[in-house]
Amino acid sequence: MAKLKTLENALKTLNCFTYKNPSWGVRELGRETGLNHSVVYRILSTFEEFGYLRKSRFNDKYELGFKHLEFAGLLQDNLNIPEVMQPKMKELTDQIGESTVLTWLDGDEGVYINIIESAQKVKFHESLGARAPLVYGASHKIILAYLSEADQDRIISFHLGEEEKAQNLKEELDALQTQGWAYSSGEYLDGVTAIAVPLYNRNEDIIGSLSIAGPSFRIPYEKSMEYLVLLQKTQEDLQHSLNRILF
Repeated sequence: MAKLKTLENALKTLNCFTYKNPSWGVRELGRETGLNHSVVYRILSTFEEFGYLRKSRFNDKYELGFKHLEFAGLLQDNLNIPEVMQPKMKELTDQIGESTVLTWLDGDEGVYINIIESAQKVKFHESLGARAPLVYGASHKIILAYLSEADQDRIISFHLGEEEKAQNLKEELDALQTQGWAYSSGEYLDGVTAIAVPLYNRNEDIIGSLSIAGPSFRIPYEKSMEYLVLLQKTQEDLQHSLNRILF
């Protein structure tokens, strides 16, 4: 299929705006994308005109505009997250006193689309919309475990490369798929322990994960196994709801 080069360059530029790099100047973005700075300027100016980007008040750098909040709200409404998933997630958080996290599969990454935070002072905290590779952490690995072997190989090769690490992860993913849940401690975020289970659409394709996350000192492995029972019960409840609203 023929690509629209101008559109491809524009989206390539927009994808550079991440949590790690939320603002860019024209020339540094040109170096990052390999595009001529005049092309980058026209792209950024167009995005600014339509509200997708805005220029910072403090420097000449561009940052994301409020248009993305509109899309985020629309996406949440379409997924029925507030009505369908949030009450059950809050119930789980109230039961165990730790944060409950909904991670969605988006391309080759996992995106946090809903988080019910613990009421405790020390807790798991991450920004909505934050994304990470599927090769790190329980909430992401459990998704990777249920992707096709071809997708697994491609993602693992891109992020890990080394044959030994890749083989070890492949073996781990086989085990995760067999047991149906994943556990990690300090793997993606220092001092954070998580336990996660998969979520599917009506066609039984993997679409995301539900996880419990909190400080490692409060969730030793034995305690996480107690929480697993409650997590799996919430998984079952949410899966019934997802089967009604997602194809």
